[in-house]
Amino acid sequence: MTHPEISGPVNAVSPNSVTNEQFGRTIGRVYHRPFWFPLPAFVLRAVLGEMSLLLLEGQRVIPQTTISSGFTYIYPYLEEAILNLKDHTAHNI
Repeated sequence: MTHPEISGPVNAVSPNSVTNEQFGRTIGRVYHRPFWFPLPAFVLRAVLGEMSLLLLEGQRVIPQTTISSGFTYIYPYLEEAILNLKDHTAHNI
């Protein structure tokens, strides 16, 4: 970013967070694929250890700096962002 009034780290995330389940269901809906239930917690813990907490408990990150700076999101919602990626990918195959 080239905004001198902003300094330090900036969370470049969507202003509309979703759960892991919402993420999976949205991808399934956009790609017309079934949504499979998430892996059981014990499997994630066995494979990822402490990092599994990020998937199991999640983190609600709010991009306060970008919001308060008036940043305009082109795709503020997950479904429209995935649809754009899908359309972009289909044209490049």
